[in-house]
Amino acid sequence: MTTLNIMLPDSMQIYLDEKVAQGGYETVSDYIRQLVTEDQKRAAWGHLESLALEGLDAGESKEMTPEDWEAMKRDLLERHAKGHQA
Repeated sequence: MTTLNIMLPDSMQIYLDEKVAQGGYETVSDYIRQLVTEDQKRAAWGHLESLALEGLDAGESKEMTPEDWEAMKRDLLERHAKGHQA
């Protein structure tokens, strides 16, 4: 793990200390890590949304059949299983 030192105005330090005191976080570092994690998730969703919109604009659409959905589900489950093999 890397250590990061940052300069904050006193008002921000007080805010961080209050967040920790309210519970839910052991340390200010835990709170900061949570903020970064949430920002990473927002960025990933934003990227996913842009890819979905790009897909919608990519051409003519077709109606999905139950067989199409099952094939997609199988494919995703196979990809997930491969990604979690040790």
